[in-house]
This record gives sequence, C-alpha cells and structure tokens, in this order.
Amino acid sequence: MLKYLRLSLFVVFAFIYSSLANAQSNCNFAIQVPDSICAAANFSAIVEAAPSSTVRWDFCAGDAALQPTLLLGTNLAGTTSLSSLKVIEDGGNYYGFVLSSGTNQLIRLDYGANPNNTNPVLNFLSPTGGVITNPGSIEFYKEGAEWFGLLTNRGSQQVFRFAFGNSIENNPTITILNVGGVINSQAVRIIRQGSNVYAFVASQNIDQLIVLNFGGSITNTPTFRTIAPGTGLRDLEVVNYCGNVYLFAINSVNRLLKISFLNGLNNTPSISDISFNITAQGFAELNDLSLHFDLGKFYLFFQGRNATGQIFARGVLQSPISSNFTTQALIITGISAPILGLYPITTTGSQFSIQGFYSSISGALQRQV
Repeated sequence: MLKYLRLSLFVVFAFIYSSLANAQSNCNFAIQVPDSICAAANFSAIVEAAPSSTVRWDFCAGDAALQPTLLLGTNLAGTTSLSSLKVIEDGGNYYGFVLSSGTNQLIRLDYGANPNNTNPVLNFLSPTGGVITNPGSIEFYKEGAEWFGLLTNRGSQQVFRFAFGNSIENNPTITILNVGGVINSQAVRIIRQGSNVYAFVASQNIDQLIVLNFGGSITNTPTFRTIAPGTGLRDLEVVNYCGNVYLFAINSVNRLLKISFLNGLNNTPSISDISFNITAQGFAELNDLSLHFDLGKFYLFFQGRNATGQIFARGVLQSPISSNFTTQALIITGISAPILGLYPITTTGSQFSIQGFYSSISGALQRQV
C-alpha cells in the first residue's frame, strides 16, 4: 500500500493558482459596483446574495492549468510513514501540519509569512486529552476566531476533535467523539452546508462512509449515519456547489467515484463510477486526489502508479455536476516514489500553491513550483 513512505519528506507542487473550497462557479449572484470609475481610483465592490459565506477574488486566474517543476526543499528529520498533510494560513503566517503514523506524531511546520520557505521550523506537538496512535488523516476548520481539527486515529479506530483556541500555534486539546464504525480511516473532510457543519469520514477496509452532523457548531456532539458506497474509500474530496454537495472518492479497488448529495446531506446520495475518464492514464493504483477551482473550472489532481511507475495527472471539469472530463498526465522529472496530500495554500493575493509529499532516494526534501 503506497500510502506509507519509507522516507518522510515534504514537497510543494506549486502551480500558483486560485482555488475556492466551497466553489460556487456558475451560480448566479449580483456584484454591485459604481456606475463610473476613474482611472487609478479606489472603489468598493459589494456582493449581493452571495451563494456561500466565502467569496475569494482572483485577478490572476488560470494557473491550475500550468506545468509544475521540481525544486529542492528540506528533509523532515525524525518522522516516518507520513499519512496526511494540511497547510493553512492564520494571521498572515502559514503553517503545515503533518501526521507521522510511524512515530504517532502531529508535527507543525511554521513557515512564517512565506509558505515557500524551504526551512520551516518543526514543532512536535503533544496534544492533551487523548493518545495519538497510527493517525490517518487530519482536517482543519475555523469557527469564529477559534481553530479546530478532526483527526482519524486508526490505532483506536476513533475520531478526535482538536481544539486549538484562538491561535493555531496553541497546543491542542483532544475530545474523543462517539462515532462508531471508524475502520482504518485515511480521509476526513469538513464542510458547512446552510447553517450546519458536517464531516465525512472514509473507511478503507469496509463498505462505509460516515457522515457526521455537528449542527450549528463543530463544538457540538455530532450525530452520525453511514452510507454504503460499494467498497472502502481510500481518499476523497468534497465541494459545495450551488446548494448541492458532491464527493469525489478513490475506492479500495482503484476506481474513481462521484457521490452526489442533492437537496441536502440528509438525503440518500447517488453514486456513480466515473473511472472511464482516467483509463487513458493507465492507473494500476490510485492513492490521492485533490479538487480545486480556478478560472471557472474544477481541477482534479490524481497521484498513483501505472505500469511504468509513479504518475501524476490532472482532470478538468466544467462543474461537479458533470461526470465527464478530460485528463492529462503531468510529467514531473525526478519523482520515483508516492506523492501524498495535494492541498492548496495562499501565497500572494489570490495565488495558490499545491503542497504534497515526496520521498527521494537520497532523502532530500523536494519542492515543486
């Protein structure tokens, strides 16, 4: 199983592009601007009846379609079997969070104001209230001024909620959630729909996707229900699009699924196999995927293995509603081992980088921009 790396290294795939987590492309909403604007004058644009609580302006869009290159980075000494990565911004500073399942650790990388810093400060955290054993995946969520996280703890088959308080630099406290059926989970995702906060927990070894409903606050004790997607799920991404929620998932038999929740997350979803879109790439094994929005299109990035070795590919969708998209293999010279975790971070203005893991033979950390 390629989810675990013998060497623990970190890499950045930086396409420098725009993304919107709860993308609302092609949903109608009004933008109010002055009737006339003088050259070099400042003006305000007001979004009326926006379809989500977050609107990100992008004046340099289209970079998700570019070809990445590989640059040298830094070794993450003292970690093994990396299993998850997230990068977030808080107060103008950037932080990476890495799970080391081999050493049962949560590591925070402090980049400062520059997320492309090749020498981040490593902090080995010691959360209180629970014991991390064989962690699988982590996801972050900010509610008001408070930071929270959800972690799948495979050693105890539980879901942990982390509370960081008003600074992501705080040592977190753990609350163990009463969620049944969490078996070898390698993916957890959080989304807000309407006034409620939801989380999805995927189990790889059993036919089960768990949907947690926290109600109006992630601090609440969640209710949960299970959905049978047909097989275990290895990784997933979620997007809220025009009031409907769509999941793209890699299952345990290397198929790509689309799980569509129409008219609410309490309804039974439709599940379709859309693997026909990636057959030309010859994937023998799929390990990771990442969904991002840029210039009116959705980009799915895939990592896996084919008959000749590691492969990194990009799919382009006009919207999550469509089950058809085109794919393109991305040739990244120097990669011979699995990439883990492809996540966007803000660099400057509306620009983004994709972060990932890469294990090189020499043990050097690789950075891709």
